[in-house]
This record gives sequence, C-alpha cells and structure tokens, in this order.
Amino acid sequence: MTPNLLEGVVRYQPAYEPWYIYKAQLVAAPASYEFMDVLFPDSAGKFDRLVTDDAVVDTGYALALEKFTTGDTEVQVAVPGSLFPFIAGGVIRPTQLVKFAFAASKQTMVAALAVDIPLGKVFGRLRNHHEDHENLIVSANGDPVIILTGLM
Repeated sequence: MTPNLLEGVVRYQPAYEPWYIYKAQLVAAPASYEFMDVLFPDSAGKFDRLVTDDAVVDTGYALALEKFTTGDTEVQVAVPGSLFPFIAGGVIRPTQLVKFAFAASKQTMVAALAVDIPLGKVFGRLRNHHEDHENLIVSANGDPVIILTGLM
C-alpha cells in the first residue's frame, strides 16, 4: 500500500484533531503530490512535496488535503497538532518513534533510531493501526497507521 492509497482507506476527519486547516502557497513548479503527502516550506514559505529520504523536520511541514492539479498555486493543508494517518514503510513497534522516508516515489514513515532525535528527523510516534484502535501491535510494511506528532 502506498500513501496515495490512503485516499481509499482513510478520510480526513475529526478523529485526527486538533488540526488547523490553512491554504498554503505552492512553489512556482511544485512536484506532483497526493492526498496526505507531506509538504515542506522553502525559505520563502512556499510549499512543495518532500522527496528527500530521511528528512529533517525542523522547518515544519503540512499535509496536503487535496490531490495536485497542474496549474495549482495553492493547496488546502492540515498543520499537525496531534494525529494523522500515514503508511508504514517497514516494521514499526508499538509507540516507537518514527521518521519520514522516501523511496520509489512514495512517502512513508519508518522506525526512527536514537541518533535521529538530535538530528531533528523524528515526526512523532506510532500510535496504532488505522484499522485497530484497541490493540498495540507491530506494523508491517504498507500498513496504514496513525502517527502521533510532536511527541518525543
């Protein structure tokens, strides 16, 4: 399962609050992004799809709430406040720290290591599987998961 398949699996809904919804200005020629892809601001505050594996998140980020359409100059985004759905990019243990990964043109969250903390690469922690909100279980590659942001 890839991030663009989140559209068929999850909806952006109040279960993921608190969130703040904004319109973000895009760079002049943004990369094509999918629903719920991570977008990062440049030095001018304009957003584009992140395509660098093992990214540092100290500049902030937002999640696209719309698919990319050629000619778009802005996109509706959610700015993290607590929970968001994403795709696991490998085995992640319950409540383990996670970081951003990019491979084969797809964005995922993967298990973070202790060395990732001082490097500013940690997004948050695995909260639970999207389909299982009662049991803490190991996530496999491709599982839709819920990430708790801003928590070390």
